[in-house]
Amino acid sequence: MARRSTVSNLSVITVAATLAAACASTPPREALPQVSKVGDPPITWAGSYDVENNRLTLTANDQPVMRGSFPPFTPVMNLDGTFEDSSIRAECYFASVLNEQGGLFGAISTAVQSKNAKTSDTCKMMVNAEEAATLNF
Repeated sequence: MARRSTVSNLSVITVAATLAAACASTPPREALPQVSKVGDPPITWAGSYDVENNRLTLTANDQPVMRGSFPPFTPVMNLDGTFEDSSIRAECYFASVLNEQGGLFGAISTAVQSKNAKTSDTCKMMVNAEEAATLNF
């Protein structure tokens, strides 16, 4: 009987640890939807950034149109694509990619970015080479 109790206790501990790990995961950062300033009909842009997996997904009218990951120690990513016969581009700058590195590198990059007024995570959305919207994450 004591052995069954030990197995039962281990099961409870395993389930509790799994639940705690699931609760501890960081939810993706979501950009508030922005309606395009160019194009007819207008495009509603949105996106999410999965911090743990370093995965950016950008959507146009609720359809995923561009995805990418930031290279190590690189806060800039440009993505190109098409949507409804229009050329689209995302010019993204994510200060958090460097700031979250931690240690001396993170502290230095935070100071440099603050001095250069680049402290946010944004994507400038372009349609046919015209600025259409800015997503803030």
